Amino acid sequence: MPAIEEQPKASKSLGKTLLVKAIAVTFFLFTGMCLFVYFDSVGCSMYYSGHPDKALEPTKRALWVQELVLGHDNLEVANTRKNLARVYDALKRFDEAEPLYVAAMKTYEKKDQLKSHAYAETLCFYGDHQMYMRKYDDSLGHYKEARLILADLRLQETREYAWTLQRVANALKALNRRDEAQPIDAEATKILRKV
Repeated sequence: MPAIEEQPKASKSLGKTLLVKAIAVTFFLFTGMCLFVYFDSVGCSMYYSGHPDKALEPTKRALWVQELVLGHDNLEVANTRKNLARVYDALKRFDEAEPLYVAAMKTYEKKDQLKSHAYAETLCFYGDHQMYMRKYDDSLGHYKEARLILADLRLQETREYAWTLQRVANALKALNRRDEAQPIDAEATKILRKV
């Protein structure tokens, strides 16, 4: 009889342990996501109001929290890396931005998301980064790839597609290929008049 009575005690103890662990993990995740949302919103607010210097620390903290809670190879983490890279670009700290863009793009590749809207957006921002670095051929390649992805997603009648066309045209102008840039600029203007 004692052996039969011991089993329910052991299963109750295991059940309590599992419940406590589940509550702890849930609390950790919830707290982490709340912190991320707070830091991310502060960082975005500062960046878009023209204060990238004040956006830097909150965006770095948002990335740290996300990596801790979600892991390094998560698509949301890739998006936050891209945001932090943009802050570094705005601060002209290009060497610190570069590895963040590269890491974000590797995550999209690893997660088989190279045809996604988010990846196209990252390509555009990475192209902007390369324009700052005067790597015009590289930026043109990324802009063109982003344009193809947006076209595949049937977003040709959107502002975002028009802005991507303008980026392509600007890269062509930087490469002294103005004749190629002119019809692309005209197409972008036409789309922007409609939307």
